[in-house]
Amino acid sequence: IISGVGGTPQMQRSLRRPVTIDNPDVCAITAKNIMQALREIYAEQPSTAQHKPSIAVISTTGVSDVREDVPVGFQFLYHVLLADPHKDKKEMERLVTVNSTDLDASKRVLRGVIVVRPSLLMGDQNVKKGRGWERLKVGQEEKPAIGYTVHRADVGEWIYEQIVKSGGDNRFGQRITLTN
Repeated sequence: IISGVGGTPQMQRSLRRPVTIDNPDVCAITAKNIMQALREIYAEQPSTAQHKPSIAVISTTGVSDVREDVPVGFQFLYHVLLADPHKDKKEMERLVTVNSTDLDASKRVLRGVIVVRPSLLMGDQNVKKGRGWERLKVGQEEKPAIGYTVHRADVGEWIYEQIVKSGGDNRFGQRITLTN
């Protein structure tokens, strides 16, 4: 499963939180719905629980509790202006992680989780407009790749090449940062 949902930025009259999104809980709600759908499938067809899916979620830089992964020039943007949308991304990450790491394996809904944290997304899905997935700087939460922006198409292509093609098992549990 690959989940890359997000909301549309909305400006609001607030010095403390000037940017919100049209649906401030869209990522967390989507994660909850996916987990609930899987639980219902397992309940209706118990044999499917033998082959649980993995999930890759597209989150964002700026939400790490381990190490700063945003350049100094973007820290105000990320930690102040985008604080509300980032709460949603953090909750999504928490939900998918909890549902794949329960000590009781029978309670796990997912086989594994990969969190992809791109820097500020630019452009569209047109691969020809990107720089190419091979040129991306790739890091992990403990040693993040830090940069300002990344092209959407390059992120999508990287996910396809590095996760979808291989199944992603070798990246389970990782929080991967991508940037140009």
